[in-house]
Amino acid sequence: MQVPNLTLAYQVLALKPLLVGAFLNKVQRVSDKVFRFRFHSKQGSKDLVFNGSAFYVTSYKLEAQPSQGFAAFLKKRLYNKRVDAFYQQGVDRVLVVEFTDYNLVLELFADSNIVLADKSWKTLSALTYGEWKDRVIKRGQPYQFPASKGLNPCFLNAGQLRQQLVGPDLIRALISCANIAPPVAEEALALAGLAKTAKPSSLTEAELARLAETVNGFYGRLSLETLKPVYYAGEKLLLPFPLSSLQATPKPFASLDEAFDELFSDALSSQEAVEKTAKAETRQSKDAFNLGQQLAALKEFERVSLEDQHKAEAIYVHYRAFEEVLQVVREATAKGVPQKEILAKLRQAFREGRTPLEVVDLDLKKRVLSIELK
Repeated sequence: MQVPNLTLAYQVLALKPLLVGAFLNKVQRVSDKVFRFRFHSKQGSKDLVFNGSAFYVTSYKLEAQPSQGFAAFLKKRLYNKRVDAFYQQGVDRVLVVEFTDYNLVLELFADSNIVLADKSWKTLSALTYGEWKDRVIKRGQPYQFPASKGLNPCFLNAGQLRQQLVGPDLIRALISCANIAPPVAEEALALAGLAKTAKPSSLTEAELARLAETVNGFYGRLSLETLKPVYYAGEKLLLPFPLSSLQATPKPFASLDEAFDELFSDALSSQEAVEKTAKAETRQSKDAFNLGQQLAALKEFERVSLEDQHKAEAIYVHYRAFEEVLQVVREATAKGVPQKEILAKLRQAFREGRTPLEVVDLDLKKRVLSIELK
């Protein structure tokens, strides 16, 4: 399921009154990448789930694993600590829970991660350690936020668009230059009265200003009054409000918490129920063939769903890199550079680490370029 950065921005806005001033009482691991945090707030005790795609209040009683490892470390450091602030890093898919003595970072992109740092931002522990082109997550090292993917849409202006709005058409140019979700980009163009297929260079100053103002309206002026969450099942897309550019009829929700709970927690709870039944019937009888088939089917469904989610997120996160590679191929083809030479230059760039992508094959006759993420 796709959870755009705009949806996360509204979720932060909705959760902030609950979390700020609350105390963390419990941290539990539900599964590999799913954690439950129990906060005591003015509204009573609330369980919040982090599942790598969202952070939300759940009404489900999810069974947790024994307290050990990373979850136990977080509980030891954060038990009864007060939340001083809760915010989104820019408009990126990164949330920060600031405690009196610590900063808890929730990364909701790619494989997702949780990082605990002290107030000087030195990394104390992380769910996953690693080294990337632009940053390192390692115990004892300063925590580095991931680089933003394009211009901040909250502060976009006509001058920035004039300089950086480059591409074969307006919709792809806007997605490439600004940190904006593709469905929101389409809606912004529609509201600004601009065609998706228009050439970026053809826009007048007045049109650029109108487009910048429209994008600002989505990201820069958030209000709970406009929050009317909807889920587009066909697109597997959760948004803070309906978009006129999407023709399908979405399913409405009373809150983003309710939406996340139904779309995520329900599946987690169902999995727990099936696994409990499997254990009980296994003890009673060795003939659990049918149940085994059900579990296998459920796991396969979860695997495919997770792959679809990761693919959608990967395309969104690396859209600019995809576009850069395609632009190189277009320019080289226009100059008559042979296919083998284009492929060799791309592979050389990949070996030198200039891009997170890796070329698999190039067929100019069929107009097919196969790319994989490293």
